[in-house]
Amino acid sequence: MRNFTKSNLILMSIVLVLQIANINAQPSNDWCSNAITLTPSTTCTYTSATTVGATNSPTTPLPTCANFSSNSMDVWFQFVATSTDHTIDTDVGTITDGGMALYSSCGGTLIECDDDGSSNGLMSLITRTDFIPGNTYIIRFWAYSSSATGTFSICVQENSGTAPNLTAQSDNVTISGNTANIN
Repeated sequence: MRNFTKSNLILMSIVLVLQIANINAQPSNDWCSNAITLTPSTTCTYTSATTVGATNSPTTPLPTCANFSSNSMDVWFQFVATSTDHTIDTDVGTITDGGMALYSSCGGTLIECDDDGSSNGLMSLITRTDFIPGNTYIIRFWAYSSSATGTFSICVQENSGTAPNLTAQSDNVTISGNTANIN
């Protein structure tokens, strides 16, 4: 049998406490006020994320889809709209079925809630064409299975709009203020 000195026991106790603290560490974006910023791009560039260690946020309004409950462990993201048309997509990790809600701000209006809209398994996807460029939007994500946690990926893509079909009838154009007249 090995004899432990007082200093060895203290050291082992410190290591044990640090290990327990590490196991229960919350992700930095566990609360809406600490949402991780995602940058929209013209292609979907996924950012790795986790809900491991997350807690259930009391931020209202609560999501109305994807089995959200008081046991759902959620994390938060934000992005600044760069156009009116964006897609927010999620991809599987150890989480293979997720839910996602889009808000106007922390505690603001619930704009949309999605379950299983993505082509990536049972993950979430939100596409909208009514974003206001320059406004910040908030995203809440959780695993469908109430208290389940794990890894996933998320992206915000700026979708290119289609230019309208314009046909010139004449080369006589008059511009006055913000109005153009084609004769």
